[in-house]
Amino acid sequence: MNKLSIGLDSTLGNWKKLCHLAMMYKAEAFIDQKIAESPSGEAEEVVAPESQLLYVLAHIESKE
Repeated sequence: MNKLSIGLDSTLGNWKKLCHLAMMYKAEAFIDQKIAESPSGEAEEVVAPESQLLYVLAHIESKE
């Protein structure tokens, strides 16, 4: 299992928590959609590098 820089497993559920804590609600909705599509739900491992996913989520959040 990949780990985030803060020591948590890189799962959709942990990414959702991080988006919520950072008040990135559009990005959180994107993660919710991925959770709904995943057979493993929140436990689905995110294999994208952390820096790339942060970049994508920040751009989702900044769009209107």
